[in-house]
Amino acid sequence: MKFNKQLLYSALISLLLISCSDDPVAPPAKTAAQFTADGWKKFEAGEYQDAISDFNDAVNLDVNANEARSGQGWCYMMLDNFNTAIASLNLIPINAERTDSEAALAFMHNANADYQLSLDATDFILTEDPDWQFAHNNAIDIDDIYLLRAHNFISLGEFANALTAFENLDAEFSADVTTENGRNQLLAAIEALNPGISELQSKLKH
Repeated sequence: MKFNKQLLYSALISLLLISCSDDPVAPPAKTAAQFTADGWKKFEAGEYQDAISDFNDAVNLDVNANEARSGQGWCYMMLDNFNTAIASLNLIPINAERTDSEAALAFMHNANADYQLSLDATDFILTEDPDWQFAHNNAIDIDDIYLLRAHNFISLGEFANALTAFENLDAEFSADVTTENGRNQLLAAIEALNPGISELQSKLKH
């Protein structure tokens, strides 16, 4: 009888072990970094609302997830929700890596006709990374920033500075901006390259 009890206990333990081994193992919880990476992948695919969801999850897990806040800003900008985009980007500390964020701010401030704020953002980029290229679409780079600067300056009536900025794009361009004709030539050259948010959005959607 004692022998039978031992067999019974052994059988029960074996069944318990088999049962436990068949239980599905829960996947590990995603980290803020993983949510951020997934969000940028969706951004690059043009899935802006889904990307925002991932970026929100990242920020909820880590209030210092600055890359996720940058992602929020870029997504909301692409959805033309500038107020929310700017609010998200302004939460990123000034001492953090924020050249991509400043680029988005530069475009939105330009679109809002806040030309000096846009210039301030481009100043930051040129100081921190004069060879800047957007990490999530290499069609957007420092040339877009110089074009934006030229448009900002000419909109503020700073024609000499506008010419200097534009010469970074076309070193052979020449116009006497002390004359009305020269200023019109420069304005036409800038506008021919379609500066601003619409061109940026077009590049990102292709």
